[in-house]
Amino acid sequence: METRKIQIAGGTTYTVSLPKEWASDHDLEAGARVRVHPYEDGSLLVQTAGHAESERDPLRLAPTDASVETLRRQVRAAYETGREAVEVTGDAVAAADQRALRDVAASLLGVDVVQRSGDRVRYRSLLDASTVSLEQSLRQLQFVADSALGDAASALVDEDRSPHRIEERATEAGRLAALVGRQFVRSLDDPAVLDDLGVERTTLFDYHAAATELERIVEHATTVVTVAGRRRTPVPEDVAETLVSTADDARDGIERSMSVLLDGGTAATACDVLDDCERVDVAQFDRLDDDAPAWLGVVFRSLVDAVEASGAIAAVALRAALRDGEYDQ
Repeated sequence: METRKIQIAGGTTYTVSLPKEWASDHDLEAGARVRVHPYEDGSLLVQTAGHAESERDPLRLAPTDASVETLRRQVRAAYETGREAVEVTGDAVAAADQRALRDVAASLLGVDVVQRSGDRVRYRSLLDASTVSLEQSLRQLQFVADSALGDAASALVDEDRSPHRIEERATEAGRLAALVGRQFVRSLDDPAVLDDLGVERTTLFDYHAAATELERIVEHATTVVTVAGRRRTPVPEDVAETLVSTADDARDGIERSMSVLLDGGTAATACDVLDDCERVDVAQFDRLDDDAPAWLGVVFRSLVDAVEASGAIAAVALRAALRDGEYDQ
């Protein structure tokens, strides 16, 4: 870190000299333009003009695997880097039909196919950050996670439960979590994004952490529904009661944790959630009879993981409450 003295020029303008080595490294000279962004915490960020231009250049991908799923994963990762455009070439594009390529775009909020030719396709994000409400996105993601756990509980007692609804919830959770992740990464590169979103850096970090855990909860619920749907025998009544109770514990943890994070709840509430998560008996299914089906262990582990994820959200909420001065016991 270097220290600079503030000078005054022309009687009205304050100036600060830039480190010569930094200016040389970025090819800056007299007359060059830089971006200056003040933070509310008193810090001031100086960026070269070329830093922002790089985000507008398309990120080029060339997957070696021709599967659509590989294409989907890589496009999502590129989307979350904050780039406005992603260009993909190779066998994965050539082998995919138009519907498959559009399905990849549909798995991300605000993304569309803007160009397709042969083995090349370009995706572009058409979403303006100033129109995005991250708080509303988190509330929607919370609803999806709660509903997914409800589906999981129902699948354990209803053998005819269709898995299609949970698949839709998993897709929606991925869309919402990717949106929050994208805005979080963009804010690291471009402080103006924070102004567009209307949130502080620490709040956006908390939102990103919570969104990640909520998406994981939906993944755990999806595992439960999938595994339960393949069972050949009904779940014993006493076991089903315990499993449903564990799912309810996760749902309750989500509701209380998100209330602290989004609605100004207290640190005491977040601590209560953490205490409740620690009381979940993770060893109870080790005491099952030896002839109990193996899938029951998978289901229980997934539900316990969902409870632990709700505890992770509570930890995020606790940090936010303490930072905001919500100490009430």
